[in-house]
Amino acid sequence: MRKFHTLVICIFICALVGGLDADGFKDLNYNMENWNPGTGKPVTTSLNRGRMREDYIHPTTHESQWKYDVTRGPATRPVGSTANPLFEEVLQRSFEQAKPVFHFNKISPENCTSVATDNCGILTGKAFSDNCAPTNPLFTYCQAGAGDFEAKYFLQRIGRLNASRGVILTLSGERGVTKEMFQPVADILVVLQFVKFHQMSVAIFSAAAIRLPILRVLQFYNCTGIVLQRGDFLPFPSLRMVQFLKSSTIASIEDNAFEPLMYLRHITFEHGFDTSSNLSPELKSHLSLLHCSREYKWLRDWLQLRPYLIAPKNAGAVFNLGGFQNMKREKGSIFIPVDCATPRLIADNIDGPFSSLMEM
Repeated sequence: MRKFHTLVICIFICALVGGLDADGFKDLNYNMENWNPGTGKPVTTSLNRGRMREDYIHPTTHESQWKYDVTRGPATRPVGSTANPLFEEVLQRSFEQAKPVFHFNKISPENCTSVATDNCGILTGKAFSDNCAPTNPLFTYCQAGAGDFEAKYFLQRIGRLNASRGVILTLSGERGVTKEMFQPVADILVVLQFVKFHQMSVAIFSAAAIRLPILRVLQFYNCTGIVLQRGDFLPFPSLRMVQFLKSSTIASIEDNAFEPLMYLRHITFEHGFDTSSNLSPELKSHLSLLHCSREYKWLRDWLQLRPYLIAPKNAGAVFNLGGFQNMKREKGSIFIPVDCATPRLIADNIDGPFSSLMEM
């Protein structure tokens, strides 16, 4: 049973980091066996060598093995468009920010597997951490069955590995968070993903006095009713990307909620929705609220001044840290163009603006 749950987590993470379609593994390239969580039966999928995760991994190909840039290269100023002064300011701050150095310390295969608990572990397959090979970051997870104590105990074990490499942590199911839980990995956690959290308030981090100083990506996957208040992002001072993925919906965003994010380069507002049929009440409410309501005119005005936040991204353009980097992100996976004049809301022009009320 545990093997089945771990394989389901593999599917979740591949979808999370790749922004993949329902088959879970579009764009991946060598054959591997996986499990369909709906049928419990193995399915053969195709993995794309050299391009495993559309959002985070920095691989190059060499005899089918993943390689990661573990050295700190010479400081070079990122090149961006000078047409937007706000974007230039973000680029300048990013260039000047001190970048953590990772040494990718050796971890034995035994230690790599022994940190696992009943519901938490490291994905040790070659497509992920590869038994904690010295060239790979760590893909870690805690399933919904892991209570707060188990999650804290597992992350303490991860901290004791002295990995000195980037970590991605996927937390499934609703749970609390504590400062003690995240403290062992605070200096190596690069990507944090939440799966199936409902009516989630991001304020749980600031309320628990949690600080994740190097976190680059915060993701919500199949989460509903997300609430973002002013000050909620203060625990993540280095955040580059905020993504609401796989049918995640937002209940409210307080004015200026994103302002503390001095390095913010990208927001995914809508991803993974089926707009070919009738919209779910949750999606319709989400689209109407953010894209059309008078209450959120501030958000549309804010985005209009910062169009780079919802623009397509090239590989490595947003971040590259600890073995992870963002990969290419197309416009169709960032937001749904909305026509506020139509009852159905979905714009006919798939290349249209965030909202028909915006001048873009």
